[in-house]
Amino acid sequence: MTKQLDVIAKGAGFVIIGMVASKLFSYLWRLIIAHISSEVYGTFSLGLAVVGILAPVALIGLNSGVLRFVSFFYGKGDKSKIKGVIKSGLKTTLFSSVVIGILIFLSADWIAINIFNEPNLIIVLKLMAFAFPFLILSEILIPSIRALQKIQYKVFSKDIMDTVFRISLTGLVVFLGYGLFGITVAYVFSVFLTFVLLIILLEFKVFSIFRAKIKTVFINRELFRYSLPLMLSAIISKQVFWIDSILIGFFMRSSDVGIYNTAVPTASLLIILPSAILSLFLPVITAEYAKENKEVIKHVYLTVTKWVTLSGIPLFLIFFLFSEPILLILFGLEYVKSAMALSILALGWFIFSICWTSSYILNMIKKTRLIFFIELSGFVIMFIIIYLLVPIYGITGAAVGTFSSLTIIGILYLFFSYRNIKIFPFDKRILKIFVFALFGICFIYLITYYIGLRLLIRGITFLILSGIYIYLLFKYKLVGKEEMKIFRKGMKKIGL
Repeated sequence: MTKQLDVIAKGAGFVIIGMVASKLFSYLWRLIIAHISSEVYGTFSLGLAVVGILAPVALIGLNSGVLRFVSFFYGKGDKSKIKGVIKSGLKTTLFSSVVIGILIFLSADWIAINIFNEPNLIIVLKLMAFAFPFLILSEILIPSIRALQKIQYKVFSKDIMDTVFRISLTGLVVFLGYGLFGITVAYVFSVFLTFVLLIILLEFKVFSIFRAKIKTVFINRELFRYSLPLMLSAIISKQVFWIDSILIGFFMRSSDVGIYNTAVPTASLLIILPSAILSLFLPVITAEYAKENKEVIKHVYLTVTKWVTLSGIPLFLIFFLFSEPILLILFGLEYVKSAMALSILALGWFIFSICWTSSYILNMIKKTRLIFFIELSGFVIMFIIIYLLVPIYGITGAAVGTFSSLTIIGILYLFFSYRNIKIFPFDKRILKIFVFALFGICFIYLITYYIGLRLLIRGITFLILSGIYIYLLFKYKLVGKEEMKIFRKGMKKIGL
């Protein structure tokens, strides 16, 4: 069982490094755009939202299908079917992404004027249409690399180099004075460069799909039967990510979209560590599922859920209590308007993240239709709440709708995974550490907001309480010898 957790820990180590670098560069990228003006940032964000909503249609759920079946056949050692799954994914999405890219280009004027009343959005959508096929093909290459448990190549290409491409190209065009047009061109080129890097790494470092003389065995019927419900699920989940921005743009101004889109990526920082920890969770448990190792799956499920929960508690409470200074420091005074939205979104993302492992269990046992209905339920509730609240409460209403959706989806994941495999993944001891963390963060909140200590003293106080938090983890044996041994191995394997 330790072997499987070693793999997850090693993958998490690589992903943490990559995601920290990625988030830092992404923040710098967003800061550059946001500091031009909230209108420019809002218009560009609307373009990303339109592309983000259409991406799942082009993917047809095959990104999830490729991850699941390549992982399964990797566990079986069947290279012919691995090759067939990856080729099927690339061929199908190449066609679908080109078609949808053409539709985006042709309908850009209508979308920009009739839906958002934003003429500047036209050029953004037309340029993004050229990047669309490369963006979609990359979304097939990434799960292929993950499924083959070569996470370091995914980290290097997507998490590090993609953001390096974006920040460097965006910085250049802004320096040259090209504004919104230049930012969009930089985005298009960065998407293309990332695709080229991914295809090179897959072919020459991970698994050759073009040069190797391995017989190709296609399982298209099984692959599409699994993937199609996930296409619908992905469409819904993308609405969860983007419908708040879309409706803010519909009811309000593009500048409000820009302000809200400082809270959204900030709150999503809460899933950096969960994403890292879960980067190889599905490939590992699916490989064990292929071998019918039920006890191993149970042990890994319980342990990984504990890791996700304990890593998320401190960061959530910081974001929940200190939303205003975070936004002020990172983005400036104009964007502090979204502080309440950040607190609400942070709570939603935290609840979702601690239930996230349960969604992977449902994927493992191929409950893809159930996943679709869970996410559909969350989206319908989200849409209704946002539609009703945004005209009254603005961006705070949008945050309430997103929080509701994330919470409902997470709880339903947890409920149905328990119903199917009869395993509840939470340890009662976690409640203790949550109480201690809550006390510590509330203490900082009181002394900084009511006594008015400077930021330096606030930081020192937080560091002291962080030390106490870590001590309590070990005192109550929430982090045991097994975890420390796995952590040291993971860090050693990535050179730390």
